[in-house]
Amino acid sequence: MLSDYTEKMWWHGEGVPAAVVTAQREAKEHLDDLQFYVKIALIPDNSERSVVNAGDIVSAFEKDVLPLFDGDTLRQGERLVCRLDWDLCFFRYAQEIAAIPHAKHDRQSIRFVRALKIGERWEKDLAAYEGLPAAERIPTFDTYLKAERGTLAEPVIRLWKRLEGEERILHGIKVVLTTAVIVILVYAAASWLSGAGPVAMRFNHLRPKVMTAEEITALYGDPAASGDILIADYNASSILKDQYGHEWSDRYLRDGDKTTVWAEGEEDDGVNKRLYFNISGKQHVHYLVIWNGDQSSDDAYKAHNRLKTVTLRLDNATGDYRIHLKDTPEPQYIRIERKNLDRLWIIIDSVYPGSDNTNTTCVSEVEIH
Repeated sequence: MLSDYTEKMWWHGEGVPAAVVTAQREAKEHLDDLQFYVKIALIPDNSERSVVNAGDIVSAFEKDVLPLFDGDTLRQGERLVCRLDWDLCFFRYAQEIAAIPHAKHDRQSIRFVRALKIGERWEKDLAAYEGLPAAERIPTFDTYLKAERGTLAEPVIRLWKRLEGEERILHGIKVVLTTAVIVILVYAAASWLSGAGPVAMRFNHLRPKVMTAEEITALYGDPAASGDILIADYNASSILKDQYGHEWSDRYLRDGDKTTVWAEGEEDDGVNKRLYFNISGKQHVHYLVIWNGDQSSDDAYKAHNRLKTVTLRLDNATGDYRIHLKDTPEPQYIRIERKNLDRLWIIIDSVYPGSDNTNTTCVSEVEIH
């Protein structure tokens, strides 16, 4: 408590000038606010031990105590003696704060002691006192000052400077770690939401993507050398009836022959019609290869509609993905990269129109690797 610190002040001893005793006694009569703020900060785990509370302590001290030492009744040396006596009183306070469990490692307590500005006042008052002519200094106080400086002031200053340095390092580490965690979480969320990157891959959530043959080869090897995944069954939701001895069966989607073609049998361009592929068991599907349009001949390719955009649906729960295909007879590669996949759909969203008037949409081949 504040009264415990003031009892140890120099002015209670012998050889103290009467003017100093009078000034200090008057100061002791104006300590109500200061006593209150000092007391609440000594409670263990008290949230009031904060920068705000430290500001209240400093304000009360500067308002109620320090002005009492500025009158004409005190000489310059006596004024500084009174101030230094109170500075040492605050060092006792900081010493007791350090004895509170966990306070020495609590950032808020460290900031509290720093905000008290004990060291700043001490250095200023000490420099002013030591700069006085010898005749204006008080020998008994010099003896007291020397002892308290070595056993109280300097050890407390060193202690809280060290704690502040350690706290800065720990806080810096926390900031770095917190920033790193935030960056990782943001990156992970971005990877998950975009369906790209190692997080999406790790959690089997990569977004299907059209890739070049070179990119597919770099990832999985030569497509021509890798076999198709075993398909239990596949079919189309619409099939054009045989015409003039020509078949358009959905069986042609996976017969390995680009010149045999599936065509939808609707009067429109087949938007919303679907190709279903049921995979034999749950397998790891890396990519699809689509041979677009009617590739039985160059003229047939131009005459009939080709897929432009499709919705790729993976299982029922994984989601739908819009895929944009080029208007080319070259094979088009769509990375899937899904584990434990047992079915997929290709749903027609839009088409490149053919030059004839049949408005028939065709696909020559679908490979699943």
